[in-house]
Amino acid sequence: MSHIARLLITCPDRPGIVSAVTTFLYTHGANIIDLDSNPTKL
Repeated sequence: MSHIARLLITCPDRPGIVSAVTTFLYTHGANIIDLDSNPTKL
Protein backbone atom coordinates (compact mmCIF):
# COMPACT_ATOMS: atom_id res chain seq x y z
CA MET A 1 0.00 0.00 0.00
CA SER A 2 1.29 3.44 -0.97
CA HIS A 3 1.10 6.46 1.32
CA ILE A 4 1.32 9.99 0.00
CA ALA A 5 1.99 13.02 2.20
CA ARG A 6 2.98 16.63 1.82
CA LEU A 7 5.44 18.19 4.25
CA LEU A 8 5.73 21.95 4.64
CA ILE A 9 8.53 23.23 6.85
CA THR A 10 9.03 26.84 7.84
CA CYS A 11 12.27 27.64 9.63
CA PRO A 12 15.14 30.11 9.63
CA ASP A 13 17.47 29.65 6.67
CA ARG A 14 20.81 28.11 7.58
CA PRO A 15 23.42 25.96 5.86
CA GLY A 16 22.58 22.25 5.90
CA ILE A 17 18.86 22.47 6.70
CA VAL A 18 17.78 20.70 3.49
CA SER A 19 20.39 18.01 4.06
CA ALA A 20 19.25 17.49 7.65
CA VAL A 21 15.57 17.18 6.71
CA THR A 22 16.15 14.89 3.72
CA THR A 23 18.52 12.68 5.72
CA PHE A 24 15.91 12.37 8.48
CA LEU A 25 13.23 11.41 5.95
CA TYR A 26 15.54 8.90 4.26
CA THR A 27 16.41 7.17 7.52
CA HIS A 28 12.68 6.77 8.16
CA GLY A 29 12.04 5.18 4.75
CA ALA A 30 10.57 8.16 2.94
CA ASN A 31 10.87 8.54 -0.83
CA ILE A 32 11.05 12.19 -1.91
CA ILE A 33 9.36 12.63 -5.29
CA ASP A 34 9.52 16.43 -5.52
CA LEU A 35 11.31 19.11 -3.50
CA ASP A 36 10.94 22.87 -3.70
CA SER A 37 12.95 25.35 -1.66
CA ASN A 38 11.99 29.01 -1.38
CA PRO A 39 14.43 30.82 0.90
CA THR A 40 13.53 34.36 1.84
CA LYS A 41 15.58 36.96 3.62
CA LEU A 42 13.80 38.46 6.61
